[in-house]
Amino acid sequence: MFHFDLNSGTLIGVVFWLFVAAVCITPMIVGYKVREKTLDTIKTAIEKGQELSPEMVRNLTGMVSIPEDQKISSFNLKIAGAIVMAGGVGVAAVATIFLFAVPIAAPFVYAGAALIFCIGAGLHLGAKVLRQHEDEKKMMSTAA
Repeated sequence: MFHFDLNSGTLIGVVFWLFVAAVCITPMIVGYKVREKTLDTIKTAIEKGQELSPEMVRNLTGMVSIPEDQKISSFNLKIAGAIVMAGGVGVAAVATIFLFAVPIAAPFVYAGAALIFCIGAGLHLGAKVLRQHEDEKKMMSTAA
């Protein structure tokens, strides 16, 4: 049986994980309830024979289009990838210092550096795919 002593870290750990669970689960529940109420509103309007314009449905469901100036560009994504990859290289440099100071910690820091570098590479790859999509979209709009 668990014994919660205020001097031990058990109570603090349990409270921390309960807080993390609440922070993660609450937005999902609230989002579900909002979508459910929205769909009920649309369903009620249709049952009463009211005609809903596409604009009204978009506003009710929250499907608002993103303005062009707020969309992520491939250039910005490429810059973000370069910055994150540079961060991974910096963490690898710190791991090299750990090789001499705390040898047992170095592999874990190298693993963190590899993860950071892979995230940066993923951003860079995402920029490449987005650039191809932008080019295809531009070619289709000029052809039409």
